[in-house]
Amino acid sequence: MIIAGAYPITVRRGDTGTWTFKLENLNYDQEGNIINDGPIDITDWQINAVAKWSQDLIWFEFPINKLQPTLGVFQFYIDKVTSENLLPVGSPPPDVSSYEVQAKFTNPVTGNLEVATIMEGKFTVIRDLIRDTDFTPAPLYDPITQLPIQP
Repeated sequence: MIIAGAYPITVRRGDTGTWTFKLENLNYDQEGNIINDGPIDITDWQINAVAKWSQDLIWFEFPINKLQPTLGVFQFYIDKVTSENLLPVGSPPPDVSSYEVQAKFTNPVTGNLEVATIMEGKFTVIRDLIRDTDFTPAPLYDPITQLPIQP
């Protein structure tokens, strides 16, 4: 049985970011202690992840990349343009929704096609304060005279 992990994801509008996760097979011994049986091979898994405003309205589809599938490692990357488009300037709230990461795979024991939610949580996009237009080159000063250096 797969138990979904809970992880909040926060993106600042206009920033880039990479989120990396590793799936491992955890079991319990007779005393109830957690035993790590190693990574789960996700090579043949189909992994999809979406954040939704409502049951019918998708806000964002995560670009999942199986980075090291035999070691259970997958990730997603959000670039600057994508994060800006998640929350356009002046758009009204809400800027928080639920997300799920779901996997489809063949059960190695039964051979049946399985579907499982492997991760879920809140997806938050934070409004940024600084715009690209706020960046102006700072003047350079001569360290000895303290006078501005002309470029």
